[in-house]
Amino acid sequence: MRKQLDLAVEDNINVEASVSDKRVLALLMDNATIAMIADEVRAKVFGFSKDGSSPDPSKYTSVKEWDVEGVAMRIGIGKAE
Repeated sequence: MRKQLDLAVEDNINVEASVSDKRVLALLMDNATIAMIADEVRAKVFGFSKDGSSPDPSKYTSVKEWDVEGVAMRIGIGKAE
């Protein structure tokens, strides 16, 4: 998604993800896991959508659906200011 937005590797982003599988989402909701993912993707803000809602397209430059090892996810990203 970074490449599609022509973002440099060092650019910070804001990210919101919606995960369809509640069991997987519960595993990801650990603060240490969230911090690790945010660090890996260089996110200033990284969070998960509440109640299974999708990231708001008006808040992110790109929102895409992904299948990650059989788990449906919808991810929104935008360059952080």
